[in-house]
Amino acid sequence: MKLIDKFTLWYFVVTALVLVAGNVLVLYIVQHRLLMEEERKLTDAIRFMATQLEAGEPTPRVYGYQTSLDTWPLERPEMPLRVVDTMVWFEPHQHTERELRATASYKVGQHHYYLEANTFIGEPDDIEAGVLQSLGWISLLLIGLVGVSSRLISQRVLAPFYQALQAVQAFDLKRHSHVVLPTTNTKEFRELNSLLASMMQRTSQEYRSLKEFTENASHELQTPLAVIRGKLELLLNSDGIRHEQAQLVMAAHAAVGKLARVHQALTLLNRVENQEFVIEQPIDFSTQVRATLNGFEELLDIKQLRLQQTIEAPVWVGLHPLLAEVLLSNLIGNAIRHNGPRGQVHVTLRPTHLEIRNTGPAPEIPVEQLFGRFRKGSGDPDSIGLGLAIVHQICTANHLTLRYDYAEGWHTLTVMFPA
Repeated sequence: MKLIDKFTLWYFVVTALVLVAGNVLVLYIVQHRLLMEEERKLTDAIRFMATQLEAGEPTPRVYGYQTSLDTWPLERPEMPLRVVDTMVWFEPHQHTERELRATASYKVGQHHYYLEANTFIGEPDDIEAGVLQSLGWISLLLIGLVGVSSRLISQRVLAPFYQALQAVQAFDLKRHSHVVLPTTNTKEFRELNSLLASMMQRTSQEYRSLKEFTENASHELQTPLAVIRGKLELLLNSDGIRHEQAQLVMAAHAAVGKLARVHQALTLLNRVENQEFVIEQPIDFSTQVRATLNGFEELLDIKQLRLQQTIEAPVWVGLHPLLAEVLLSNLIGNAIRHNGPRGQVHVTLRPTHLEIRNTGPAPEIPVEQLFGRFRKGSGDPDSIGLGLAIVHQICTANHLTLRYDYAEGWHTLTVMFPA
């Protein structure tokens, strides 16, 4: 949910809560004030009738109310003025109605008069329905105005935030793009822009430093490694070298070769993480899979492995050709290297996924650690433990999903293509 939508939603929630509480309060106040006003009018009517009697009016009347006059025995004590809220049968409508009745008795001269005045008032349900209907329309109008105004105000207030967000999204480390953040008079947004500008500047500097170090290290290490390997090969082919010395030289040569492979793998990992491989157009993955399998034919024959392939064509995947080659070489090479004697390798390519299955012993480390750097699923001394890490990084950088499973003697690696 967008930030502006959350603001609008909260405006709606707060407004609705206030309106509900306000409507309940207004309803209570209206009912209470109506009742008090009618009680006041009835008591005034009784007092007015008493005043008329004292003035000598034999039949006092108050217009707008039903009144009655009766005589009581003079010795009977006076009844104080009181108002009673009751329900009476209303003949014209054939149902009960709510009635307020005021009664009192007064002694005037040698007479004792009993006075009564009553009026029908609306029942609470009728008053409630009328008030709620009016408040309902007012509430709907108010909620609509609050919703529209809050969204417009939020858009205006949050405009610098969205502009800064777009500027940050357009920021590209590889292109050294200059980000222009919007100016604003809001203190919090100014602080945010200052922090973002500082972070992007530091990130750019650190990226350039890391890239320069990686490039320099990659370039400077290649020459010494090549020299060491060449010298070791010359020493190995020289006359007069003893068997023990030859074994030591061969071990050193193998170690240097492994170091060179580690160097190449780490350099590739760094380039993939920095997203230095730009995808210009989708590639025909079917052709790439067949070409990679052809390159492993001799190794499959040497290890006496049976290959079964199901490749649909064409399958187009958005992936850099070099990364596709590295991905397939690592996956298929891994399936061959960690296979058992006279084992099997099954390669299946469909428009939705690539699946590579191979027989072999169970991994020696937890499955969740297989994609880490320098993690080996077996004790193969020739493995540098970076193959699956490279595959995982390539998949992550290109929005591919990599899954691994082991069941009943079969390793299964699946690469899911984006829809």
